[in-house]
Order: sequence, then C-alpha cells, then structure tokens
Amino acid sequence: VLSHISWNDYRQKLEHFFALNQSKATFINATEGGACIHFMQEISFKECCEKFLIKAKPCFEKLKPLTKNRSLKLLNKFKDQLKADLSTLEYFIDNVNALKTMLQSVLSADKELPLNFLQNVFASIEKLNFELSENELMNDGIFKPFFLQRGGKLSEVVAQKNADERLYLLDFIRVYKEWLKYFLQGLEKRKAIILAHL
Repeated sequence: VLSHISWNDYRQKLEHFFALNQSKATFINATEGGACIHFMQEISFKECCEKFLIKAKPCFEKLKPLTKNRSLKLLNKFKDQLKADLSTLEYFIDNVNALKTMLQSVLSADKELPLNFLQNVFASIEKLNFELSENELMNDGIFKPFFLQRGGKLSEVVAQKNADERLYLLDFIRVYKEWLKYFLQGLEKRKAIILAHL
C-alpha cells in the first residue's frame, strides 16, 4: 500500500505517542479501515458505541451562532495571516531566486574559483538554511518533503567523502542549486494558492 509521505509520518508519530502512553490510557481505533496503527485496540464503531455509550448519551451544548461582527473579525484575522504568509513566501522566493542565480554563475564560471570564495558561497547557503529552519511557515509540515529531499541529495554528496574541499564544495553547490529549482516550484505553488484565496 502506498501512502503520501506526510500521512505516513503522521501515522508514525501517532504510534510513537501511543507507545509512550500505553500504560496511561487505552487507545482505540474504530475507523474500520485505513492504515493499521500499532499500539491501538481495533474494534468496530458499533462495538465502540455499545461499550462506551451505555451509561448516558453524550450531551453536546448547542453552539451559538457567530454574530456578523465576530465573523468579520475572524475573517479579517484569517486574511491578515494569509497576507503575512504571502509576505514570507515572497521574501523566500526572492532570496531563493537570488541564491540560485548566484550558484548558477559560480558553476558556469570558466576560471578556477579560489577556495575562500567557495567557502563564502557555502556560507550563503547555510544562511538560507538557517532562515528556513527558523521560520514558522517553512516548518508547518507542508514543506517537509522538500527538506527531506534536500537532506537526501546533500547526504549523497557527503557520502562521497571527497577529500578535496574545493571539489566537495562545487558538488555541494551543484546539488543545492538543483534542489533550489525544485523548492522554488513549491514556494510558487503555495503563493498561488494563497493568492487564489485572498
């Protein structure tokens, strides 16, 4: 069975949570289908209702409808968040484009570039990586597959164990530039989704 990487990651985190807390509670899966989740007791929804709803029927409070004023406040708050996200995306799109252009010119240079120059280029990459890791929007889970791919590709460069630092940095820059093209597509797609909803 194939699953999206995000759903599989979610399942693994659930299993980890259940494993850590199985002495404190019993976890029941009454979905009657889907993924098998370890550390859960699987029973049918009907059995679950018969077992747990015998004493009293649940009494849910009726929700009060939102006033027009409250609805507008919530809508404006949501729009403000979308605008802030859009601003963040535009910031990263500009920075990624600038870095990608710089990396392209480094890779297409006809002359042999000095090691300290390549180290400065590497520092620029690390600066972007740091900004991405510290940004709340970039770490909301949507971009996780992009960062997993980055890690996989860069680990291949590290695994080559190239003793020549200059060649190692050039390989690193080449792989990172390719990843930036892929990442930029994700940024642009998310920006388009936000613009469509604004």
